[in-house]
Amino acid sequence: MSTEATHSCGTVGCDGQPVMSLALTRHNDGAVITITGDVDLDTVDVLVDLVNSVATRQPDRIVVDLTGVTFFGAAGVTALLRARDLACAAGGRLLLRAPSEQARWILAVTETDRVFQYDLTLLAA
Repeated sequence: MSTEATHSCGTVGCDGQPVMSLALTRHNDGAVITITGDVDLDTVDVLVDLVNSVATRQPDRIVVDLTGVTFFGAAGVTALLRARDLACAAGGRLLLRAPSEQARWILAVTETDRVFQYDLTLLAA
């Protein structure tokens, strides 16, 4: 159950089209950040900044929903590792939800898929 309205932000390319969007929904036990679009060197700072902002409220868990990720590069892996560190430093956990095929492949190739915890609920973000 949400306790606060969803908040959205994102980044746009030179053509004004969205490259990545983030939606934040707060829940009683934490927050869900839903990513849509590209997670690359040009967009990861927005994601890490949002996780840092959420972590300051010390939620039990921060779920990062990767269902809508269309591109996921090495910078995305680094950003998720940084996000996990921020959540842990605040006393919480970072969980990944439903990584897209692209994200799943990169996480597997880099063997970082073993480093993360996963949210296995089927509840909508």
